[in-house]
Amino acid sequence: MRNRLQQWYYSLMEVPGASHIAMWCAPAVKNIAERLASKSTHSLRTRIENLEKQAISTRLELNEIRARDSEFAKHCPSFSIIINTCNRRPFLEKAIESAWRQYYPSFEIICVNGPSTDGTHALLEAWKDRIKICHCPERNLSRSRNIGIAAAGGDLIAFMDDDAIAPQDWLMELVRGYSEASVGAVGGYVRDRTDVNWQAQVSVADRYGDVRHYPTVGAAVESEGDPEDWRTKKFFSPMGTNVSFRRSALNHVGGFDENYAYHLDETDVVLRLVDAGLDVRFQGSAEVTHKSAASELRREDRTPRSFYHQARSKTYFILRHAAPVFGRNAADKHISAYLAWLASLAKTAFRQGRLARADVERLQQELVDGRKAGEILASQGPKLAHFAENRPSRGNASPYVPGSFPRAETTPLLGQPV
Repeated sequence: MRNRLQQWYYSLMEVPGASHIAMWCAPAVKNIAERLASKSTHSLRTRIENLEKQAISTRLELNEIRARDSEFAKHCPSFSIIINTCNRRPFLEKAIESAWRQYYPSFEIICVNGPSTDGTHALLEAWKDRIKICHCPERNLSRSRNIGIAAAGGDLIAFMDDDAIAPQDWLMELVRGYSEASVGAVGGYVRDRTDVNWQAQVSVADRYGDVRHYPTVGAAVESEGDPEDWRTKKFFSPMGTNVSFRRSALNHVGGFDENYAYHLDETDVVLRLVDAGLDVRFQGSAEVTHKSAASELRREDRTPRSFYHQARSKTYFILRHAAPVFGRNAADKHISAYLAWLASLAKTAFRQGRLARADVERLQQELVDGRKAGEILASQGPKLAHFAENRPSRGNASPYVPGSFPRAETTPLLGQPV
């Protein structure tokens, strides 16, 4: 509990424009810390959670005022929110609703639907006068992302998953990260399905595609060293459910590599931005909640359903990005170790009764097949996109009109009572 309180308070102090909120909360934080020291912890969790909600509520109010400022609206860059989906209708509607409620003065929403069979198309039809709707003919997240980028008219492009919910000031906080022209991508923090605990905050990846998580940028730098020395070995890597890019930066590197159908797609594009000399930042106050719906890769309880795409993407990523730096032998060893770890997950699930023996055997074969496929892709090279120079019209995106934005009445958002 003490660690959680410290992480929350110091991460808030790190956020530009939010330190005043932390200072406003300081007396309550001090009181809680004193109770921790005296081991009087009755109802402490509830008090900390209420304190977090108060701080978030204050931030929301301040951003609403900022969004109404005519000078800010005149000079702020435009955003395109892209939501990629396939067969997740129950989650998708809440994701779109939360995107539509943004305070931001200038944004549009683009939803790219894969080969869904669960009525997603009918849901999107109800939104067709307010959002752009695109179609991806295959279950390939990178291709779906590129289709969304091609349809985007914004200066900045923000991705959120179809099972995520964003607070109303998500874009207002993301844009803070683009204070310098050298910044090519900005990511935010991600809460898990509880709306309270963190799924990911600051993530640092390496050229093997391995990721380490930290509560703040400061903690990452303390553990990993000066980011100026990272260029050839490691980099900040936001989660794909809460990441944004300059459109010009994505144009420069060719968008997402469509050889990544699933897994490591955002890690790859961020690494190519870093290799191109651009910076990646975290904006902790730009948070979303990730409901972690079931997918073709895993069940809702995280039990694996398929290892093929993970094995293929990991092999391809390592051979593309690690082998040229560390050598093929080191790359092959790392691939083997990763696949052995996945195999151990399947065996553990079998021992716990969550998988049948036939499932384990199928998953093990997918590891072999995925590795072979990744090696073939690495020999062929990346499959990048080429976007038109002229941006599409912003279409049905409605400009922000003071007092006209929808209020959160049906779907609880961060900082609001359920």
